[in-house]
Amino acid sequence: MKRLPLDAAIALFLFGCIPVAVRYVSANPYTIGIFRLGIAATVLFAISRTKIPPLNRRDLGGLALIGFMFFGHWLTFFLSIKTSSASIAAIGLSTYGIFLIVFGAIFSHHRLRAVEIAAVIVAAAGAILVVPAFDVTNDITVGVILAIVSAMFYASLPLLHQRFSHLGTSARAVGQLGFALLCFLLFLPKTNW
Repeated sequence: MKRLPLDAAIALFLFGCIPVAVRYVSANPYTIGIFRLGIAATVLFAISRTKIPPLNRRDLGGLALIGFMFFGHWLTFFLSIKTSSASIAAIGLSTYGIFLIVFGAIFSHHRLRAVEIAAVIVAAAGAILVVPAFDVTNDITVGVILAIVSAMFYASLPLLHQRFSHLGTSARAVGQLGFALLCFLLFLPKTNW
């Protein structure tokens, strides 16, 4: 129990390094996605293959949807980083909480409280304040838009994982990474190895 704060701090530090690493590596978003998902999906499948139950069409469709949403999150996040900067992408992604609250209210029939509405307004205002001009020819504006779209995809994942929780963590994790990899592979001709 004593290591929990240290583990959390290490995880947050590493998570925070991702945008910087993506920004400064010369590979494009398609190459980064295929490389990262190729390794992660292969290793996770090798570790988890005996823990994955037989899947019916509905379950496969659910895993495909989870994978597509994860693909959308990563692609738009990486494009945001490459278009603008790591910090702009991180600010845009921080709107994740807005979508999580809104999606929870819509799909889980959660009644919004005043404090949640206030938090949504403050978070949205913070993201809007970094936009220098409401002009899609501005790289920072495009980066913020892409990161906000990424946050929307990202916020859908917890709800989808809850919906398909009967499959177990291993099946959902392998499905998320595997189907996201399949989506990225559609862009294989655009990679720059």
